[in-house]
Amino acid sequence: MELLTTWTSTALPLTISITALWFYSLLIKNSSIIDLYWGCGFAVTYWYTYLSSATTSSPKSILLGLIITVWALRLTIYLYIRMRGKGEDPRYIKFRNSNPTNYWWRSLITVFMLQATLIWILSAPLVITQLFPGPITLTIVLGALIWLSGFIIETTADIQLYLFKNKPSNQGKILTKGLWSLSRHPNYLGDVIQWWGFWLVALTPEMWWFIYSPVLMSIIIIKFSGIPILEKSLARTKASYQQYANNVPAFLPNFKSLTRKNK
Repeated sequence: MELLTTWTSTALPLTISITALWFYSLLIKNSSIIDLYWGCGFAVTYWYTYLSSATTSSPKSILLGLIITVWALRLTIYLYIRMRGKGEDPRYIKFRNSNPTNYWWRSLITVFMLQATLIWILSAPLVITQLFPGPITLTIVLGALIWLSGFIIETTADIQLYLFKNKPSNQGKILTKGLWSLSRHPNYLGDVIQWWGFWLVALTPEMWWFIYSPVLMSIIIIKFSGIPILEKSLARTKASYQQYANNVPAFLPNFKSLTRKNK
């Protein structure tokens, strides 16, 4: 019962913060602001539980909170820099134009509350694990190292892409060097790796089912909202993308891409 109470208690602050963000999006007429909150939502949910819980703090809970916060802040800052001055995301513009009269309330349900629900479901293991405080174990160290490797991969990939796009001579071109020669989406690969690191740090013998969180996040990124949407857009807007796709795997590097990189 305590597990359910702890988890459900996070719905209130999450709903309030998302609703406030929705109101603000109506004022500025830009729903893209919800994307900035994606990472922050997990950090807010985690620290709300940490500060309101009667459970004694432990090295494990502090470490997990720190790596979640670092992940969230880096993602938010990067997205802000990338989105600054570019207006609303085309996805939301298309949705807005499809039903301009009712968009104001439909965006609350299908854009803002949808993300709030995903944050709530995915963060359950991160929240509930605080009820099982403990010392730093080898499993936790391994999880932290896996998280760090994913963090380095995602950060490096994002920096490489940002620098590439900011060169006028690269307009209309595709980045095929660095980590982008090994995977078409190394940033997503790094993000998924980090979630498996979160899981190992949060893991307890009692809560083996925590594994649903990284599995679900992996499926969302690989099969739904991440890679598929971007692949369709790139194939439509970049003439040379198909050739790139034929030579470089979408997600996990393979032997061919690794050996080509090392030549």
